[in-house]
This record gives sequence, C-alpha cells and structure tokens, in this order.
Amino acid sequence: MSLVKIDLPADRVGRITMDRPDQLHALSAEMRVALIDAMENLLAGPDVRAIVITGSEGNFCAGGDISTMKDLDAEGGRARMLAGHRLVRLFAYAEKPLIAAVEGYAMGAGAGMALWCDTVIAGAGARIGFPFFRVGLVPDYGITFTLPRRVGEGRARRILLNAETLGAEAALDAGLFEEIVPNDEVQARAVGLAEEMARHPVAAVAMTKSLLNGAPGELETGLEKEAMAQGICMSTDDHKEGAAAFREKRTPNFR
Repeated sequence: MSLVKIDLPADRVGRITMDRPDQLHALSAEMRVALIDAMENLLAGPDVRAIVITGSEGNFCAGGDISTMKDLDAEGGRARMLAGHRLVRLFAYAEKPLIAAVEGYAMGAGAGMALWCDTVIAGAGARIGFPFFRVGLVPDYGITFTLPRRVGEGRARRILLNAETLGAEAALDAGLFEEIVPNDEVQARAVGLAEEMARHPVAAVAMTKSLLNGAPGELETGLEKEAMAQGICMSTDDHKEGAAAFREKRTPNFR
C-alpha cells in the first residue's frame, strides 16, 4: 500500500496526500522517503504550477513516528534529522506555491510541514501543536525558523516553551492559519486557491518566493544546529521517558 498518493485535482495543480490513517500519518522513514519522491516529482513537472499538501481521512499529520525513535545515540539522532532535512529543503526552496490543506491534527513535524507552506487552509476542527517537550525533544523540521516569522518572536517563544496546541480560531488569530473553512470544504478551497496561484507567471512566482525566504545561509545554519540539538536530546533519559510515556498513554516523569 502506498503511504503517499499523488493526484491532479485541477488544471496545473498537483496534490500530495499522506495516507497512513491508522497512525494519523505519523512520519516513519518510509513515509518520509515517499514524501520526498512525491515532492521531487511535482516540483520537477512543468505541467504542475502549484501543489496542495494534505492527509487522508480527516487528519494532516501527527508528527514523527515515536515508535521508531528507540536506542539512538547523539550521532544516530543527528543522522535521523539530517535525513528529515532533505524533505525540509524541498519545502523551503520550492519555487512553486505550496498550500497546506489541514484537517484534524497537524502536530510536531506535521506542524512543521504546514508552516513551510505559503498558505494554510484549515478546517474548523483543525488543531496545530508543538508537543516536542512531552517526548523530551526540541522543535524540528525548521520550526524555530518558520514559527517566529509567522507569529513574531515573543509569541513563538511562548508557544514552543509551553508546548502549546492551538485550535483553529486561536491558530488563525496567531497567524498559523490563513483561512478557516468548514471541515468538508477544506480540500475544495485549497485546490481552488492553488488553481488561482497556478495562473501566475512562473519566473516571477519563483523569484518572489526566493526573496521572501531571505539568505539561504540562515536556514542552513539553523538546520545544522537543530540536527545537533535533536541528536543530543534523542540520546537522553528524558527522551526515553517521554517516548515510553507516549506509548503507555501516561504523563511523563522527567527528572
């Protein structure tokens, strides 16, 4: 069974749908590779000029697959993050408009992917969260780069240092979502917006996105620091306790 599906829901619009619904599309290594392949496919295709990213069966993405984060030392954790950064760079340096169609949960790395998109269309029941501390980890997928740009430095610090999860209205108010629609209208609205963006001149869109991104060195430095920090955290007893508590559905006891 394919973990990621690609379709063309409108003229010059591609859509990537994460499809691991029994795990709320948690990012396993296989899912990450499938997403990379799908992104590379649509970014390279001249007939696709805007891309919608979404998840099947009413959820966007629950974040990293905690069940695969076992017995990692600092170097193993860093290597895991560097592999994930291949996907981050495809989002960050994409020359085509990216629209996140968020239904249900967008948590952790799932929130990270949504924040890399140019526009986030969310359902009224959507929730976006940054629960990294609950499993003894730091924010990843470039969130310390994207979140302050969206909500401001002070609010980003509060959200991350309090491991907050925001409902749709709060996320809209904070600047994490651009638009809220009824749950059953998310896909149509995201595809419609992508279709509008796909009509714009290709070179001008690509150059505008590059200008908005700023100097590449800032992101690259941040990703390297993130990989090192996450590697260290993945090797700690706090992470082991947080992951165990997550699996056992209990509150972690950090010491």
